[in-house]
Amino acid sequence: MQRNLRIIASLTVATSLIVVFYSLFSLNAYLVKEIPIKFEVGEIIGIDVNSTALSFGRIPQGSTSTRTITVSNIRPQEVKVVLKAEGETRDFISFEQNSIILKPFETKEIKIFATPSLDSKNKEYAGNLKIFSIKT
Repeated sequence: MQRNLRIIASLTVATSLIVVFYSLFSLNAYLVKEIPIKFEVGEIIGIDVNSTALSFGRIPQGSTSTRTITVSNIRPQEVKVVLKAEGETRDFISFEQNSIILKPFETKEIKIFATPSLDSKNKEYAGNLKIFSIKT
């Protein structure tokens, strides 16, 4: 009986968290954009110019490569823009700011950094950048 109550309580908490997350990030979201992220860890620096993905090229272990994205608010209301990295790249990606408020029709640039750790394997890493635009 105790075990069943614990399972039910755990499921209730998990469901509640999902509902809260959904309401914060889905119902209020104007736009969710997903952009592929990729980079390769290697001995020699390499450049990759790619218009379909956020590509950092080849980066030596412990070094940093920087890219800049431009975010724009095309609405007549303030919005909060939240950036989140997912996939294999998640642990190596950081942001100058991962959450900003944009005034109506405002545009800002945000720097994104890829920094493979010293123990990263020499290989290609892939993931996604998710951009949430949320009503304030």
